[in-house]
Amino acid sequence: GTLPVLACGELSPFSQAALFANASPRTISAVHQMLDKQNTDYSIIVKGLLASMRLPVIKHNDSSSRESSKPLIATKSLRLEGETLPTPMEGTLLHHLLSLLYEEVSRLKTKKADTDIALLSRIFQCLEPLSLPGQFATDFLSVIIGSESSALRTSGLKLLFSQFTKRRKAAFEGREFVNLSIKVITQETNPLCGEDLFFYSGMYDMIRKSSSDLSQKVLLKSWQICLSFASRKSEHECLCRWLQGFRTILSKSNDDSSTTLSPKTINAARRFLVKDVFADIVETSKCASIDETFDAFTECLLEIPSSITDECSFFLVESEGAQIEYLWRIRCIITLIKNEKVEGSERMLTVLKSIVVWVSRQVVKGDEQLGLQKISFLMASATEHLDESSKSEMILLILEVMLVHGPDAFALNLLGILLNDWGDCTENKSLVSISVQRVSGLPNLSLHSISQIQLLLLKEIPTNLKYFLKGTKTQNLVYNRISQVHSAWVKISAPKNGLDVLLSTLNSIRSGESDTYITAVLAARLAISPKEV
Repeated sequence: GTLPVLACGELSPFSQAALFANASPRTISAVHQMLDKQNTDYSIIVKGLLASMRLPVIKHNDSSSRESSKPLIATKSLRLEGETLPTPMEGTLLHHLLSLLYEEVSRLKTKKADTDIALLSRIFQCLEPLSLPGQFATDFLSVIIGSESSALRTSGLKLLFSQFTKRRKAAFEGREFVNLSIKVITQETNPLCGEDLFFYSGMYDMIRKSSSDLSQKVLLKSWQICLSFASRKSEHECLCRWLQGFRTILSKSNDDSSTTLSPKTINAARRFLVKDVFADIVETSKCASIDETFDAFTECLLEIPSSITDECSFFLVESEGAQIEYLWRIRCIITLIKNEKVEGSERMLTVLKSIVVWVSRQVVKGDEQLGLQKISFLMASATEHLDESSKSEMILLILEVMLVHGPDAFALNLLGILLNDWGDCTENKSLVSISVQRVSGLPNLSLHSISQIQLLLLKEIPTNLKYFLKGTKTQNLVYNRISQVHSAWVKISAPKNGLDVLLSTLNSIRSGESDTYITAVLAARLAISPKEV
């Protein structure tokens, strides 16, 4: 059959179409059912247009005929929990939807019949584009969100989300919807679950008109909910979604023309991220892989001004402390340096030197080497743009650590990784560099593969350091320091592998010739088939 025409008139923001006088309730219901079966954006738009149509104006010749006119749909008192919901204009599709809505919810409350959850969800979806009066939040949605049905609860949360994030500014203020969303977040028995992650993207709209204390409570409680869910389900998507919502708060707060947040609220949110959120992410990383969560965190960190990170001592890399915390902290710092978020070249160099010293001092065994190795490669890429003098200072710092802390420290391995990026590329070294990049990017590296990578880079130190020091003023100073390290290691009977590297480096610097321990065949083999190594 053909689609019945229900209305006439111009559809525009400045006029309102009217239903035809002969549009019967049955026809309206049929159109609604037809649109309800179409799960498309177009069907939702059409429903919104139909909901905005006004009743027809019927001219009557006398008063008697005027008395015989009846509404197209019988008026119902939309009641829930003893309260009366606003009743829309009779005869509109909105009135019809709300009548169906009340009927289904009444079944849900009285349990007289099975409630059609799918129908309720579709009705909620039709209402999302509209700006609903605040009474819907206090008298209706608060009951729906507390439902035992997860599907119904999620549909109610989506409707609530649409009202406090997407409502038209010229329409109702929507304060009741904001208050309900805050209540949902902060109440003890929280209805949010894994399917409701979209809710966290609206945190800015929740707190932008709230007090500073209430805003902090919303951020803290919502983060605790995400942590609890992630620990129970071993899924960290909720942490990523929360951080994405938090980044919206930070980015809008940096835009003076659009933010409505008070300076107290903004700074409290920034400190919360740098201190509490970072600490929780580090704790979570001890029992799960959090690379995606960490990436989302660094995106937020890029929105934080340096005054806050300095206040929280975020750039302080101490010699003492939990290794896993500083590994994550150093990754963040390197990201900030690459994005030019560290003000001043001298300060940046000071921070990099402190990282070099900390990494060099670490004593690790087994799989813990992988974390330090990744940090070392990040350090190499972050320092390759430095001038010759700055790089020479870092080499001397590493040699000083080797002299004081001995062969058990990670210093010699760090030196090999840095020189791999800093030195001139010979044909042999180029193959080694490609091999290391490919292997280090593989997930779940075995301890044997890590050892092979380190062995390759250690044996290339003589070649790489010779080319780096060629023509520099620090060549003699570096030579003397390496000689001191070699003598000290001989006295304590250091492993032969390290002593051989040091001795070969000394000979290479003085003679101008290097002993090549690596063959192109082995490097090419590692590049093509890392699993065989």
